[in-house]
Amino acid sequence: MIDSEISVLQVEKRIRTRVKLQIDKTQREYFLNEQMKAERLIGSIRREWLDHIIVFSEAQLRRILNNELRTNRSLNKDAPFHRAIQRLGAITSLPVLGGLHHQYCRI
Repeated sequence: MIDSEISVLQVEKRIRTRVKLQIDKTQREYFLNEQMKAERLIGSIRREWLDHIIVFSEAQLRRILNNELRTNRSLNKDAPFHRAIQRLGAITSLPVLGGLHHQYCRI
């Protein structure tokens, strides 16, 4: 009887050890995935914006990164602030960020 209880305790201990290792592995993988996402975002920000302009303040950086005129893939290529579709008129380009980007509209 004592032998059976000892064997049950040993099995429970092995199960707990395996579960703990699996949880640690899953948490590590999750952390690494989140870290890779953050690195990709930072790389995109640097390539798209910060390699072309000099930022003098946090407020300026926020304005640049939160450009409400740019389309966004997560919004089905719409801008964060919806604009009406302009069907008539000549197309002109307006410089944004000193000509680094352009906004196209009809006049």
